Amino acid sequence: MSAGGPGGWLPLPDHLQTRAGNVDPFDWFNERRAAGAVQWCPDRGCWDVFTYDAAERVLSDPETFANEPLVGENATFKDTLLGLDPPEHTRKRGIVESHFRPEAVRDHEDDIRATARQLLADGFDGRRGTADVVSSFAYPLPISTIAGLLGAPPDIREELKAVSDDAIASPDLAGADDVESFLAEQGEAVMEIGDLVSDVIDEKRENPGDDLISDLLAADHGLSYYELLRLCGLLIVAGHVTTTNLIANTVWCLAERPAAFDQAREAALAGDDAALARLVEEVVRFRSPAQMAARVATEDVTVAGADIAAGDPVITWIQAANRDPAVFDDPNTFDPARDPNPNIGFGRGPHSCLGVHLAKLEGRVAAEELLSSVSSLSLVETTYEPVEAPFLHGVQALPVRYERPPDADTGTDAARTG
Repeated sequence: MSAGGPGGWLPLPDHLQTRAGNVDPFDWFNERRAAGAVQWCPDRGCWDVFTYDAAERVLSDPETFANEPLVGENATFKDTLLGLDPPEHTRKRGIVESHFRPEAVRDHEDDIRATARQLLADGFDGRRGTADVVSSFAYPLPISTIAGLLGAPPDIREELKAVSDDAIASPDLAGADDVESFLAEQGEAVMEIGDLVSDVIDEKRENPGDDLISDLLAADHGLSYYELLRLCGLLIVAGHVTTTNLIANTVWCLAERPAAFDQAREAALAGDDAALARLVEEVVRFRSPAQMAARVATEDVTVAGADIAAGDPVITWIQAANRDPAVFDDPNTFDPARDPNPNIGFGRGPHSCLGVHLAKLEGRVAAEELLSSVSSLSLVETTYEPVEAPFLHGVQALPVRYERPPDADTGTDAARTG
């Protein structure tokens, strides 16, 4: 989600374009942060922000650091909430904001829990074995949740997931040899999302239900059909990609730390929602599912001693800010009981994540259901392919070895071999 290159894409730093560097960027972030809070990168033509205070300053000031000029003609985000600034952003966000408030998302907890249990029964169905957390659990749970909230039928959710991944990938991470062709295909993926959402809107116009699209069709919000289409399309995409990585990153953090796994499982078995909420917050801090946010300066401004000129792109590295030792004690240690935990994993200011409460609810329920159903969890391998979206941090697959307790209700006693 950046500007400067063809189609509005700005290349990632060289270190983050490598598989190993993208999967484990934290030593690099620590080195860059130690070198300065805000640094100019001449090769990429942008400013990089690495400290907590500087990141908060940029993200909290939409008048000085804007979104719309940066997104430009990028097909994925043009004319969406991610590509707009106040007051237009405020107006359109306000139309759907009530559906994502804490009291509203709590109404979906039972459905989320039922889906999580079914996915675990299908994907972790033996006493012991292996399973890919991403394909069996971390992505189907969020796509089912957001699609159900909007009213999209189950039979198009797999396709929505596939075209969403294509729409948010970057040429760097996808290894595209022909960037223009890549971006053209990306534009086609965006059109496919539009077609799928359009079909849902047309169906809901004829047969309204208890869902967000039906509510929008019945409301007097002044949106054109195109605006409604772009709004719902973004909700579908943004409503699952970050949460997929949040869930997978939670399992990743726990599977490589037996003591943390035992601590979290104890909380899950006790139904300790507060402890599980702290676990989710620590994952958001430690392996932030959204690793960066991009803006452009609208005027000359100085941040942490750096003189930023009007028109300069500014990349705030959320991953780096969330491990700033000036704010977090022992920041490179994963502590599921960390409290307080003022991470900025879901942003700050008017562009903070609209679905933050839904994402955290899904993360907590997913953790509780998984930890309650397995007695041990470990990583099968340690070499991963990173997700191809530049603003996300996660992996495309996460194979784990699991064991379920003797009294677990499984579909078969045969070990899974994955």
